[in-house]
Amino acid sequence: MNPPTIPFPHRQIHLDFHTPAGVTVGDQFDATTFFDTLETAKVNSIALFAKCHHGYSYFDTKVGTRHPGLGFDLLDQMVAESAKRKMPVLAYFSLNVDEVFAEAHPEHVAQFRDGKPVDSQILQDGSELYWRWLCPNRGSWLETFFFPHVEECLRLHLLDGIFIDMAGYLPGSCFCDDCQRLMNEQGIDPNDDTAHQQFNSATHDRFARELRRRMDAIRPGLRLEIGCYNAFGEAAKAKGVISDFYAETLAFQTGWLAFPLLGRYLSNTGVPVMGMTGRFLKNWGDFGTVVSPAQMKYQVATHLMVGAASCIGDHMHCNGALDKAVYQTIGEAFSFLEPRQQWCVGMKRLREAAILIPDGVENAAMVAAKGNGVSLFDTLYGAVKFFTEEHIQWDVVDASMDWSDLRTLVVANPPATEAALGKLEAFVADGGSLSVDPNAILTTASFAARWHALLGVKSAKHGEHPGTYYSVSGQLAKGLPDMAHYVHAPGLELKPATGSKVLARLKTPPFVRSREHFYGHFHGPDILDAGAAMISSQEGRVLTFAQPLLAAYLHTGYHAHRTLLRNVFQKLLPQRLLRTNAPGQLEITLGKKDGKMVLQMLPFIADRRDRNSFESLNEPILIGGFTITLTSGPQVRRIYDPLSGREVNFRKTTRGMSFRPPPVREHQLLIAEMEPAG
Repeated sequence: MNPPTIPFPHRQIHLDFHTPAGVTVGDQFDATTFFDTLETAKVNSIALFAKCHHGYSYFDTKVGTRHPGLGFDLLDQMVAESAKRKMPVLAYFSLNVDEVFAEAHPEHVAQFRDGKPVDSQILQDGSELYWRWLCPNRGSWLETFFFPHVEECLRLHLLDGIFIDMAGYLPGSCFCDDCQRLMNEQGIDPNDDTAHQQFNSATHDRFARELRRRMDAIRPGLRLEIGCYNAFGEAAKAKGVISDFYAETLAFQTGWLAFPLLGRYLSNTGVPVMGMTGRFLKNWGDFGTVVSPAQMKYQVATHLMVGAASCIGDHMHCNGALDKAVYQTIGEAFSFLEPRQQWCVGMKRLREAAILIPDGVENAAMVAAKGNGVSLFDTLYGAVKFFTEEHIQWDVVDASMDWSDLRTLVVANPPATEAALGKLEAFVADGGSLSVDPNAILTTASFAARWHALLGVKSAKHGEHPGTYYSVSGQLAKGLPDMAHYVHAPGLELKPATGSKVLARLKTPPFVRSREHFYGHFHGPDILDAGAAMISSQEGRVLTFAQPLLAAYLHTGYHAHRTLLRNVFQKLLPQRLLRTNAPGQLEITLGKKDGKMVLQMLPFIADRRDRNSFESLNEPILIGGFTITLTSGPQVRRIYDPLSGREVNFRKTTRGMSFRPPPVREHQLLIAEMEPAG
């Protein structure tokens, strides 16, 4: 299996067309106008619909069901015109969501544990989708229907690839008879959530590999995009199967921190990454909305910051005409993106810190569905927020990846294997440092004592209070108001091991607040000493926290948490790749490409005055008057803006190369050329 490499940085459109019966389809479609609109908007690749969530096909099919309101082969006309324009086309197929098939074959619908059909999906904003989900393990519908449908489409149309959507299960499924039989045969306990998730993941891995085999048998080298590998612990399996990841994040659903986390992780697998955002305000199919040009530029610029190509999602009107107002906004974003992609897409990010993600197959939706206290993703997103605001050059890695250029790791989960623990021990022994979240401390693994020895922890247990205080002194207290500070999240009670140091004290109210026993309006003041809030071990290279500071900072934005974390990472990471007095609203990323250093700056200034309002980015605001110092690496010979050609003056200091960039209103790109080695 040899998936193709991406021949150019994509500015792709993902064109949804989920259209129910009862409407006329394509009566205003004109192929010339359609592709003129795309080309004017600087689109150079597109995913077009072959079969939608409703289960209807949009070409003359003998396997599927053509939409009853469609009077001609719409996909054929689109593909024919795309060939004239030399614009690559992927055909879109919805896998596990197919209303026509589910209605005709309810025996293939996935089931929850109680035997009820999976026929509802609650999104992260609380809205509900009404699709029924199929289970690939129920019967032989893949072999008798789905694979033949894709193969039919490939033989009828000269396509560049296939896009598979809905390749996954909703949380809590599937527990149909076939899934339970297969789990039993494989010795998998269906009551073990982790084992069940791994079983679900393996189901779709088998599907993807079989689809790749069948595609190669018809036309080797086609692109394949499928989302079943977009989960921690799964991405490495995508090699040899997919051509590129599509990292889909719609900010209203996932927040602004999801893509930086996911995009960095996926790009470390060696498979190209394409970021996917949308033109919609809230969710896919949010007709009558288009984000502002400023926000659309920001959304695709986040892809550049990771070094990824870009895709913007749209949903076409049932009449078959593209909305020109929408493509005017998309065109502004892609015109903005095009000259920047050659410098940024495929760059190697420079890094000094990383978030260590756990082994497993959990994604954000799975974690959110559990809904119990501080989640793994709260900690991960808190780390993304902190690193971004502090201009620390960061990445996302797992235990299988190379850490040789890293100097500090955020550990959010305990090591899953002795090998992973051994790698952490070696990392610390070689001079690396760890910041260990309380969710990473407790473990039932056989090597728990060895893990706790590395952390300098004698014992740990869950605390009773819904929140606790920390009290610090010395260098860690620099810039902090001189008081105990409350963390609005539960934590642990830690006892340090012999030889460890306590760097912060844990304080609690006099009792746990309840209806029967409460103190004023909220929690009580810091009265009792409950032990260690922060433990230092391994000569200061491992700092272990009793409180989930990163998650608390994410949730509250409390300035004291950020100040303490800043002081902590000054201790763990005293030497930085970059120093700046720029505000935290300005993201700065360093990378290398073609022997040059790539410096990107991206401001985040959101419109939000109501606590229930989403953070929209409608008005760019200038950020200027700051200085950047590159503190290590080869000597800089020249710094310039590659788009305008304007030179940026710099000076050598004792700390490195210092310069004042031009004021930044939107994504700004600077290139630093280095003196020849030797």
